Amino acid sequence: MNLTKRIDETNKKIDTIYLELSKRLDETNARIDETNARIDETNRRIDRVIEELAGVKVELKELKTRQELIEDLTRRVRKLEDKVFA
Repeated sequence: MNLTKRIDETNKKIDTIYLELSKRLDETNARIDETNARIDETNRRIDRVIEELAGVKVELKELKTRQELIEDLTRRVRKLEDKVFA
């Protein structure tokens, strides 16, 4: 009888420990899920920024081309002015 009582108490302790560990695992899993969701959102934001930067790069390239064209035209006008006013 005494052995049965000790076994029952041990089983109750095991059940209590199991429930506590299960609860902790559930909480940890929830935190992991939340962290993964935040990481996914951060990755989406990074992707949007990368896309925006690609657009800015294209615009910058176009502006550089325009600047080179303006500089070329300015040199040509100066040469013409030098010839006209010389």
